[in-house]
Amino acid sequence: MLTTKGSFACTLDPLKNFWQKLRVPFCPGASVLAASHNLVCVGNQVSECRSLIVYNLSCGTWKLLPNMMHVGLLHKVTMAVDPLSDSYVIVVTGEDTSRIRGWRSYWLQTEVYDSISGSWRMAGDALPDAKFGSDPGVWHNGSFYCITEMPYGITAFNLAKGQWAELSVEMPYGISQPALVSLKGKLMMIGIQQYDVGGMAYSKDTNSKPSETEVTENWFKTQLQLSRSWSWSGPWQRKVSLSLRSMFPTWWDTSQRPLSSISKLPFLSFMAMPRSLSTSFLSLASEAPPSSISPPMQSSQKKHIKIWIMSREKYWLPTGEMPEDLCTKFLSNLTSRAPFVCAGVGGEICLTSYQSPNVLMWDMKSIRWRYAERDPLFPKFRDTHLLGFTIHMDSPCNP
Repeated sequence: MLTTKGSFACTLDPLKNFWQKLRVPFCPGASVLAASHNLVCVGNQVSECRSLIVYNLSCGTWKLLPNMMHVGLLHKVTMAVDPLSDSYVIVVTGEDTSRIRGWRSYWLQTEVYDSISGSWRMAGDALPDAKFGSDPGVWHNGSFYCITEMPYGITAFNLAKGQWAELSVEMPYGISQPALVSLKGKLMMIGIQQYDVGGMAYSKDTNSKPSETEVTENWFKTQLQLSRSWSWSGPWQRKVSLSLRSMFPTWWDTSQRPLSSISKLPFLSFMAMPRSLSTSFLSLASEAPPSSISPPMQSSQKKHIKIWIMSREKYWLPTGEMPEDLCTKFLSNLTSRAPFVCAGVGGEICLTSYQSPNVLMWDMKSIRWRYAERDPLFPKFRDTHLLGFTIHMDSPCNP
């Protein structure tokens, strides 16, 4: 984790829980845009920028890169270091400011800088509908993954092919402020989900408040999505069965619809569901009272911070959740203009926000949360906040 102010920077070592002071090159109007191993990439992402600086944090050497070929207004910047070949690449996606276009349209071009050749090359253009959000993105298995703006989706840049592609993966329902991390060779995502007390997930940031009919429909869609995501045997089947069992009683008091009629709803087909899931529904139906049930009642909503992992079948599987007390305190510092930022470092996920000095750590092995040491530059001396790289003091110094 890196925070900067002018020519000063602090990096957090999660293992030692210690902040180390470093120096970075100070350029008026510029900030740290990307980092990998010992190197950081410095440039201006607010106004026109034609060149970038690469700086080595461990020994203080720096290099001014040649001007980019076409990109003049940066939208996305990332870098990756290959320690075996002592080389690095920088990928930028942005607008060609020399071309005059309508104020409602823009064309994103992609360029790649290779430290071995010392030059830029053009790559495939970003997808026309790809509007990159604040998520910095992550490198995973030779590709750069990032989240696009609402409706949220995922695009990936394959470095070897030099092409962008859209991933055919459904985002968790009701998610807001999603961010990607790469941890122990796994592509993971952390985000906020908002639930009502009946178990229905939705978010005020992404969707309007649903009607009672939409709540019922979307709730069953959620269960169907889970059926396609999880292996429906053993503990997972029992977990969902118990979840349904705990939710059905809240519907019985104000019954409006027979449970037997649920299978006739157009959005729910038992024929398309795994047999074990269908059995779970039918077993619950047989235990329900002979009267009828009503859709879950909407009441107060709760926000949860959850962690998902990408399966081989390209589904997001829930793998962790922040405890309620920590979540409430952490969310109190978030705003629409100051979302949280996160990244994977070693075997942990670092999670913090621009308006908080606190850093929360989630350990993938122990599945536990803990607080790290407070950011020493917060609140008056911090203007840049970047996460997710490792400093190797024995790495070569040439940027």
